[in-house]
Amino acid sequence: MFKKLFKKLFGLEMVEVTYRVIDLSPPYACDEDAIKTVVMRKTYRGRSIKERLPDHGMWYATKIISVKDV
Repeated sequence: MFKKLFKKLFGLEMVEVTYRVIDLSPPYACDEDAIKTVVMRKTYRGRSIKERLPDHGMWYATKIISVKDV
């Protein structure tokens, strides 16, 4: 209980984010999407989880599938 309170007070809570990377480039738009999972802090400098996902370039879109507490 103390450990959980400590993490909450100091912003060290972690979440596991599963997201889909969609290729939007014209020749490959019909290919399969990649599903990836990353563990990150719940809050970080006021930025949303979507803003903190790894960048895959301008021809890719990311859709969040699930967010779970770790």
